[in-house]
Amino acid sequence: MKWMETIFAVLLVWFGTTVQAAAQTGPGQMGQSGSTGGSMMQCGMMGGPMMMAGMAFMLLVVVLLVLAILALVKYLRSERR
Repeated sequence: MKWMETIFAVLLVWFGTTVQAAAQTGPGQMGQSGSTGGSMMQCGMMGGPMMMAGMAFMLLVVVLLVLAILALVKYLRSERR
């Protein structure tokens, strides 16, 4: 079970850094920096639809990762190898 704890710890760290990076580069932060000049934020696709598509894709990746881990655990615990 030590390897399971290691995998979960790595996933926790990865998701934590991903959320932190997303929070630092959010639309509010980009508008305050002045580097984009606000032209990117006026585009209609940079808001809700694009963000929802990204979140749906990330959710799909997480679900597939969990299913792959469960399949690996089932395979490793089976006696017919």
